[in-house]
Amino acid sequence: MQIDLLISSRGELGLLSSDMMSQKVSAVIYSPEEASLTLEYGQSMDTLPLNVAVATHLGTYFHDEQYSIHIGFMKDGKLAKAGQVKLITGDFTPFGDTSSESISSFMDFMEHVTEGQAVHRDDVADEGSNSSVTGGVSPAALAMAPQLKQELKLERSQTLQNVPRFTPPSLTPGGSSAPGGPQNLDLSKFQPKPPKGESDK
Repeated sequence: MQIDLLISSRGELGLLSSDMMSQKVSAVIYSPEEASLTLEYGQSMDTLPLNVAVATHLGTYFHDEQYSIHIGFMKDGKLAKAGQVKLITGDFTPFGDTSSESISSFMDFMEHVTEGQAVHRDDVADEGSNSSVTGGVSPAALAMAPQLKQELKLERSQTLQNVPRFTPPSLTPGGSSAPGGPQNLDLSKFQPKPPKGESDK
């Protein structure tokens, strides 16, 4: 298994794994002292220390204002799962659950990735494993597995259904409104008045 750290032009963080994992990742832990990353699995509380240190200039993106990190998993060369998990930096742990399963947010992040590095390799000594998890393909052009495409389509349709709609009240003469409709404004009550003192002249 190979894992890359990705950084977007907006300073967002992400991890991309070359393979699916048998356990669900619940959090990513960054140690500033060791410049290292560790994956935490929620149900078992097991951990997986990643074996490649984070470069100094990329380590500056890990700070107290980063509450979550994008994470994606590939299968057969295609993105098969994506979402966001809690990011714990040093002694700082975000309050509450900052995880999400937003595929849209992950894909938006991938479109803005500008740099990255390897953070885990099965065989660190193997120079052939130094290439990116995407195999040289731009993160923005990474192909999605058919099932993830369907999940993204469903997610977007649900988002559109949840957008609140505003219907302005219709104005009718005398301020009457249709039965059951919103209360309309009676503009006849708001006739312009002369300036104070004009009526005394």
